[in-house]
Amino acid sequence: MKILRYCRGWVLCAAGVLALSFISSEAEPARSKRNVKPPVTSLKIFRNTVNRAIRQECKITGKLGVYIRSISAHETLFDHRAGEKRIPASNMKLLITAAALAYLGPDYTYPTDVYVNGPLKNGVLSGNLFIKGYGDPTLVQERVRELAYSLYLEGVRRIKGNLVADDTFFDEQKYGKAWNVGGSAKAYLAPYSALSVNFSIVNVQVDPGPKPGALARVQLIPPSDALGLKNSLKTSSRRSRPRVVVSRRSGDGKDWIHVSGRTPARKKSRNYTISVSDPTRFAAGTFAALLRREGIRFSGKIRRGKTPPEARLIVRQTSRSLSDIRLYK
Repeated sequence: MKILRYCRGWVLCAAGVLALSFISSEAEPARSKRNVKPPVTSLKIFRNTVNRAIRQECKITGKLGVYIRSISAHETLFDHRAGEKRIPASNMKLLITAAALAYLGPDYTYPTDVYVNGPLKNGVLSGNLFIKGYGDPTLVQERVRELAYSLYLEGVRRIKGNLVADDTFFDEQKYGKAWNVGGSAKAYLAPYSALSVNFSIVNVQVDPGPKPGALARVQLIPPSDALGLKNSLKTSSRRSRPRVVVSRRSGDGKDWIHVSGRTPARKKSRNYTISVSDPTRFAAGTFAALLRREGIRFSGKIRRGKTPPEARLIVRQTSRSLSDIRLYK
């Protein structure tokens, strides 16, 4: 009887490592006698197989933690530095998803609400517009545009007041504990907020100019009043190699995206991703930009604040159910 058949547990390791460790001669026919591997028929052989895979696939084994436990036998099958504290990276999604399903339920949906605190007459809103988030992880540009269009259908054509972003459903912590961010703009280090759009990530689309020496075309997606662009990217010859540098600096209430270097002529579009420094401001700025695209004039300021209890709900958008979101890719 093969031990692997009963091996289930949490593994803080690259999937490739364990995949290699689970290969046996019964699972996949060997092409030659040299590739024949003994079947895993004992705990000792299993542990030796996983240890060998770790040494072969992981350059720095001291930064790796692995823990495999049998649910049926209630026995620890393998332990490699599992007691050391680490940032579990994407494995954390498993725990978060399990907790969300247990506490919120599979039918739970995340709302995003828009409130007003003034009268709407002849298309003019005499008051502030509030957008309140509840942590929807799937709020992307297309859905924000649907929010803006829903306001248009409600008869809003002009907003005299300010746009107030309400992220108070979460606390003020924007990063995980012990995250070594250090001002990094890498996409996988994006901050989080109760009001976030596009995963707090900007897509920088680069296209070459009409000829070598010309300025390249750069587009920031999604559009946002909280973003600024400084483009010095030049178009180079067709045979040259691309060298595109995308960086971020904050100032004047915006994230300024700097794009420099060179990109070859007559090449397809290239896409780069970069995180924002303030997800709430970015989300509100995106909403403001898309309001104008839907024909709603807005001349006020973007502010952060709490929705007053007397404000009136005018539009609500809900996400898909949690059971569907967990399958989201």
